[in-house]
Parts: sequence; structure tokens; C-alpha cells
Amino acid sequence: MAFMAMLLASIALLVFVLGIGWIILGIVLTIITLVRIKKGIKKNRVLSVISILSFIFGFISLLPLTFMMLSSNVPNSVVIEGVTYRSGFYGDLYPNFGQVGDIGSDTLQEEVIYDDGKNRFRRVDFEGYDWVHSYVGGYTGGTVYCAENQWEQMLEYYADDSNFDYYYGIGYYIAEKAVDISDIDIQKFNELLAFANENHYEPFNAAHNTQRIPKSEYYEGFCFYKISKDGYFSTARKPMFFVYQGRLLMVFYYDGGRSNGGIEEVVAIDVPHELGQYFIGVIEQNPAP
Repeated sequence: MAFMAMLLASIALLVFVLGIGWIILGIVLTIITLVRIKKGIKKNRVLSVISILSFIFGFISLLPLTFMMLSSNVPNSVVIEGVTYRSGFYGDLYPNFGQVGDIGSDTLQEEVIYDDGKNRFRRVDFEGYDWVHSYVGGYTGGTVYCAENQWEQMLEYYADDSNFDYYYGIGYYIAEKAVDISDIDIQKFNELLAFANENHYEPFNAAHNTQRIPKSEYYEGFCFYKISKDGYFSTARKPMFFVYQGRLLMVFYYDGGRSNGGIEEVVAIDVPHELGQYFIGVIEQNPAP
């Protein structure tokens, strides 16, 4: 296990160094392009494309080591006043402690009860439960820990889909309005999230069968998510979907026109027909107020 950890860390470091090299190359090529333009030399399209790709490759290469560094600072457990607290009971859900108005932010005590030199921990006022919280890790909502004697109970609770309320959000780039879904097939909800996770956008991956829709025909998008009934955890409010010509499409990314003669487009992928029709029906049966 230790050997594998060292191997992964070494690979991440190598990729990080290569990423720095890509970014430097991108900067150099950008400077060359600007100098050529200043001298009145016709813009070299190939040079510009290589410059853009260098930046993209570079920043993507920085991610693995950055993620590992963030993760390494997140303790799996912490002992405070003789009580062991453990994280991980909420799986891949997002803690709702990131914004003013979130129940987590509203019930988080101001007093720091423990400081290990890297992370500060505060208690959460959640009646009947012994939780602490620290703004550490890759999520803006930080990390939540529960007392070890409650961990199994909490794990079982958040693994149960019936302990959540389901919504769809309406917006353009992000969800700006939430609509409660009165009745939902939880299995289909999970299938949609699984489809999104399996087909998320990856630069330079041509394996997906995408299509381009003029941005002018993309009026509004929808995302589907769930929030635990206690309000403390939720799934991500992404990706965005939209209805186009009677089909449900998932937004892959937005093209501002750089690669298509200045025409702005939405690059999207078809949701499987039966699944897509179900969620179009969900939107129609639960109209926004």
C-alpha cells in the first residue's frame, strides 16, 4: 500500500512538472503570436491552436497533484475532548456549509473547539447528534465529522434514498430557481446521475457522440439533484440538461465560437431516449411556480 501511494505521488509530481512545461510553452507561443501581430505579420492559426492546447494540457496536468495535496490535509478522524470523530459517512454528497443561508452555516458554532495546527474544528448545533466541522478538503462546504458511536447510524441514513427530497433547478449556466419534485422514480434519478458521471466532459476525448446546438436555441437548462431531509447534504447541482426538439440533452460544454467561425454553440449529448422522456415528463408535471 505504501509503495502504491509513493508510486502515485511520483506520477502525479511528474505530470505536474510536465504541466508547468506545457504552460510555459503556451506563454512563449502566445508572446510570439502577439509579437507577430504587432509587426503586422498574418496570424498563424496553427500557432494559436498549439498555444491554446498547451494551456489546456498544462492546467489539466496540475490537477492530480493539487487534488492529492488537498486530500492529504483532510484527516479521516480526529479526537476532541476524548471523543473520536470520523468523516466519510455521507459518501460523495456535498456538505451544505458553503454559503450564507445553508443550514450547515447557520448551525455551525463560532467557537473553535480544536486546532491541530492545520485545521480548525467547530461544533454543529444539530440536536441529538454529535458533529464537528472543519473547512478543509476539496469542497467549499468543508468536511463533516460525527462521533464514532453514531457513525454507522449516519452512514445508513445518508445511504437511504428515501431520506432525501428531490428537485430540479432552472437556470442558464447554473441553477437559479429550485422546483420541488412531488413524485419521482428514485431508480431513474440514480440512472440519470450515473449517466452524467459516465459521460462528463473530458477535453480531447472524442468517444462521445456529441452534437452542436446554436446557443440562440438554448433557452434554459435544468439540473436534477437531491437534498437530505435534514438539509445538511446534497448532490451537485450539475450538469445542466435542456429540452431540444422533444429530446433531453446534457450540456457538454459551451463553445464561444473560437472553433466555429465565431458562432456560439452548446455542445451536448443525447440522454438515452426512455430516461430522457421520463425527466421531460417530470418537468412538465412539476411546473415552476
